[in-house]
Amino acid sequence: MSIKTKAIGAGLLIAAGLFAAAPALAQVGGYAGASLGFSTSSDFNDLCDQVKAYYDPNASCTKNPMGLKIFGGYQMNQNFAAEGGYYSTGDFKVSSGGQTQKASATTLFVAGVGLMPVSPTVSLMGKIGLQFWNAKTSGPVANDSDSGNDLFYGVGGKFAIGERSAIRVEYEIYKATSGGSSFDITFLSAGYEMKF
Repeated sequence: MSIKTKAIGAGLLIAAGLFAAAPALAQVGGYAGASLGFSTSSDFNDLCDQVKAYYDPNASCTKNPMGLKIFGGYQMNQNFAAEGGYYSTGDFKVSSGGQTQKASATTLFVAGVGLMPVSPTVSLMGKIGLQFWNAKTSGPVANDSDSGNDLFYGVGGKFAIGERSAIRVEYEIYKATSGGSSFDITFLSAGYEMKF
């Protein structure tokens, strides 16, 4: 057997190994999963800073509460998926003088997800969609709620850890408009996805 033939044979074996791993991310079908991460609101951070500056320098704030996202969808091909789910920000809090004011939001969302494979086991992600949100605040200063629908978008990556499972890392921005004012909540998360 010539050196050229051996080289071609080795190349074919390597290619076969790569394509064998590829279905972990390229597989068509349904999927579901969940993510945990940290929610952030620049508007809430500004409010917390104002409370400390003008009312109580010893006030404490929860600026990055633990958020939860549950999602499911259908991947049409290696480049596109449709997805829906539920996201809860967790509780933003300002505590002063033994009293605590809380604010939180939940949302139901639908989105189109674009995927760009960069290796057999890694894909970059981008998404944009519509969210239906509900926000509320409770405590000694105010008790109120509001709801609406706005756009959201995000970027991230998927890392296959098996034929039907992957780890997700995402950064999403949820926008909301209420009473003529707008505010954003960002969500940096890591999660697990399983195909079925």
